[in-house]
Amino acid sequence: MYRLRVGASIAYFNRSALTVRAAFEKDLDDLQRLGFDCLDLDLCTIYDRDMILQSHSLIPKAFEMIQKREIRLNGVHLPFGGHRDYSALDKEYQKNLMNDTVEMLQIINEFQPYCYIIHGSAEPIKKDTRTDKLRMLSETLAELSAYTDKYICVENLPRTCLLNTVQEHISVIDAANKPNIKACCDVNHFLHEKAEDALMQLGDRVKTLHISDHDYIDERHVLPKDGKIDWMKLIAALEKIGYQGVFNYEIAREINEYVFYTLTDIKRNFDELFEEYNQKK
Repeated sequence: MYRLRVGASIAYFNRSALTVRAAFEKDLDDLQRLGFDCLDLDLCTIYDRDMILQSHSLIPKAFEMIQKREIRLNGVHLPFGGHRDYSALDKEYQKNLMNDTVEMLQIINEFQPYCYIIHGSAEPIKKDTRTDKLRMLSETLAELSAYTDKYICVENLPRTCLLNTVQEHISVIDAANKPNIKACCDVNHFLHEKAEDALMQLGDRVKTLHISDHDYIDERHVLPKDGKIDWMKLIAALEKIGYQGVFNYEIAREINEYVFYTLTDIKRNFDELFEEYNQKK
């Protein structure tokens, strides 16, 4: 029987605002009540660099609330966007980005996450800079690796972003050549290949997952089976590569206060997926 631990990504801050989501504590209580094994703390909803720097003093409170409920902390998704382009070629930009990322790692390391999740680039990316930016991303990841003994999992991204193919994902990780630089596979970001094929190629580089479905046109972050991914093949690929990490859902749960999916929906989906998979084996 193959069954993974189930987790969900929970946003701490309101979108584009340095205020804690009113529903954050309720989400933690619901995760505990529903029997989730783990969670990922999502710090991605703040984008402005000054706001991110100010957020550092607020972050420990999130971990205190998590520890109080004794929910295992799988990952921390670091902020991304135009102020967080780890492939940027400008030296002054990179110096500032490195400084405040290291500060964030030093704050969070104390709370012992299993991994950090990082976006390697912003977009759009010009074709004539892509090779240089891939090289810069590998160098930046290698430098960051010295500031934590936790995995830093760089995420595959869609559209024109870096790591929009499995070949780029592998090349950047391997070029960094550090034991704690690994992969976060967001299975709804694979637009040029099937997610199960990408997982087979990445193999043991995969240390954490973002689980959601899409239509092979763009990322959608909908619940598995509401899109076009073949979930039985995907789970089979995870078993074949020996993945024993968290099956972590990163779902677009609501937009403008309209709720698409609840944590109850997510937990039910997880149970149904693995029951179906094990029945068909």
